[in-house]
Amino acid sequence: MSNTHQIGMVLAGHGSRNATAILEFRELAVTLEVFQKGIVEYGFLEFERPGIEEAIDRSIMRGAETVVVLPVMLTAAHHVKRDIPNIIHHAQQKHPLIPIHYGRHLDLHPNITALYQNRIQQAVSEMGLHLSETLLIVVGRGTSDATANQDVIQIARLLRETCHFGEARYCYTSIATPLFRDALTQSLSQSYRSVLILPCLLFRGVLLDKIGEIARAFQAENPNQIIHLARSLGHDPLVADALLDRFNETMRFKEST
Repeated sequence: MSNTHQIGMVLAGHGSRNATAILEFRELAVTLEVFQKGIVEYGFLEFERPGIEEAIDRSIMRGAETVVVLPVMLTAAHHVKRDIPNIIHHAQQKHPLIPIHYGRHLDLHPNITALYQNRIQQAVSEMGLHLSETLLIVVGRGTSDATANQDVIQIARLLRETCHFGEARYCYTSIATPLFRDALTQSLSQSYRSVLILPCLLFRGVLLDKIGEIARAFQAENPNQIIHLARSLGHDPLVADALLDRFNETMRFKEST
């Protein structure tokens, strides 16, 4: 492939009713356009425009001769496995002469793991937590897809080992169990005075607001416990770099086949 061949990157997001979440996603796209020095577009599955297929169209209109669609998602549930591939299939039929490739979701990319650890260290600095005396509660979205739910369990286990928490538990905001509210209630039976809540979320939005509301209500009911909610991952350069890695990984694989 020559150096003049234009490759477009399309960031595929879930979408949100929360303006802050959309702003963070757009800022991530701007960061990647600077990193990539090429064609970067973005689109959403729902709640917000442009849609993902519209983003693919725009990338081709800007001169992309190959398009790589990257799911900006932490786990591989139905959106990653079914919804986005269906959109790509439809776009490929519309643009038969333009190869449209699909990259991997972020998963446990080393940058993502490092960013979780950064968020924990920020909480330690802000609250003066002693991790060996702290219960970590890792909160995922929750889905009917068992593989995606398993990712949250892996994160909890990994962070307990690497950060040396007294204990680490996993839970979900909906659909899968245990639910977040139940995990907080169960924490009362433990000997840990400090509880650190780590959301497995890329951006601030409706779900993070919901987690925050439940945590604040629980803190009010249990003033003797220290409850701290860590930040979401956000449009951090580590996320942008991980997506760029997924982009390059996709192109290397396609060029070798």
